Amino acid sequence: MTPTIEEREPAPADPRGGAKSGARYPPKWGQIRRPHSLGYLEQQRYGIRLTAFGLTDAQARATPTSSALSVGGLIKHVTATERNWMDIILQRERAGTDTAEYGDDFVMRPDETLVDILADNERCGHETEAIVAAIADLGQAVPVPKGVPWFPDDVEAWSVRWVLLHVIEEVARHAGHADIVREHLDGEPCTRSWLPPRSGQNRRGRNRGSRPAIRSCPSEPRATAGTSKEGPSQ
Repeated sequence: MTPTIEEREPAPADPRGGAKSGARYPPKWGQIRRPHSLGYLEQQRYGIRLTAFGLTDAQARATPTSSALSVGGLIKHVTATERNWMDIILQRERAGTDTAEYGDDFVMRPDETLVDILADNERCGHETEAIVAAIADLGQAVPVPKGVPWFPDDVEAWSVRWVLLHVIEEVARHAGHADIVREHLDGEPCTRSWLPPRSGQNRRGRNRGSRPAIRSCPSEPRATAGTSKEGPSQ
């Protein structure tokens, strides 16, 4: 049985090892393995969901900047985008998809709730992990759809690995948009919105006459019941 790229290529050394250990970082293209891709993708999903922490449906639907973006709409959009890329990998067409409707998934409709949008994003993550786990080689070709305005005409195929990295970039970019929208709503960037106020502080972490405390987002997604932080096996 021919080994897959993941089996032929060793995992990259720990980048903290530095030059003395012979570590190479970032890893070479063929060394980007499932735990790298799926772990970073889940971290970005977690980051965009974090921007909705504590919001009401009305706040999640609000568009407080000069753009038409909302926190709920952005989370809804990255979910739809990720599913669309999985459909492209599997060469399947999802019912109701139409390039003429592009942009509709940026809108959180009045009949939609934030709880449902967040739950759907988590479901999407599990779907992606299952799809990727069933693919033997991340170098597998993914034919470029033809006749789609935003896809290149001069590229025949991507790889599954390239698609995963592109989805990571998509979610990360929109997570930044969502963070800005959240700050316009109530002054809460994701660096603070997930933490409860400390004694003597209000929700924004401010003491009287002091500047807001700056904290970092979690470095990795929180594990949920029945899941592992480490992702599926290689």
